[in-house]
Amino acid sequence: MLDVSIGHPNFGDLGYCPVCSAGSLSQQLTELSGLSPEMLTWTLSGFLKMHGRKEALEAAERFVKDPSGWVTFWGGYGTGKTYLLAAIVNAWRKQGIAASYHVLPELLNQLRATFDDQDVKFDALLNRLKTVTVLALDELADKARGTPWALETVFDILDYRYRHLSVLGTVLAQNKNPVWVKDNPIGYLYSRVHDGRFEVVEISGGDVRPLMGKEE
Repeated sequence: MLDVSIGHPNFGDLGYCPVCSAGSLSQQLTELSGLSPEMLTWTLSGFLKMHGRKEALEAAERFVKDPSGWVTFWGGYGTGKTYLLAAIVNAWRKQGIAASYHVLPELLNQLRATFDDQDVKFDALLNRLKTVTVLALDELADKARGTPWALETVFDILDYRYRHLSVLGTVLAQNKNPVWVKDNPIGYLYSRVHDGRFEVVEISGGDVRPLMGKEE
């Protein structure tokens, strides 16, 4: 992404590298997305429209029209949370907008590795997570618990994005209902999720993984 400050007209944009003849915006956006080859094919139109899922799809479609602020999806295993997050990232990627998907436990491992290796790499990754136009974080709350370092890092990323929510979009997914609990170690996150401006949507309807790839 271009190294410009919040508020700059090119904030969140990716720049073409004139040195690399093979470089392209599309390739950069694909690499930034963090999606596997299969996930790169997932679209909102392919989200299985079953009972208990319409509200989530509509919330995702609204977010694609306006990616500012936060939206949180929650539901049991296999209900399609990961699919929906990837589809949102793909929708923005296809419009030339920087969007990135991460599974939180894997992301924390990646941050730890860059921190141990070289602070410059850690700072670059952390800054990218803070400033990417659309950030989708999967497997969030119930797996965000852990070391003080992990909690502090997650807070750093999400607090920054919360303070710049008018120009940054954040999509969260977790298995449990994100009910704010006063003494929870990530209570700061729950209070932001429920600040009255953002959608919190349950995805129900049971495990749809056996139906993936089949006609509706």
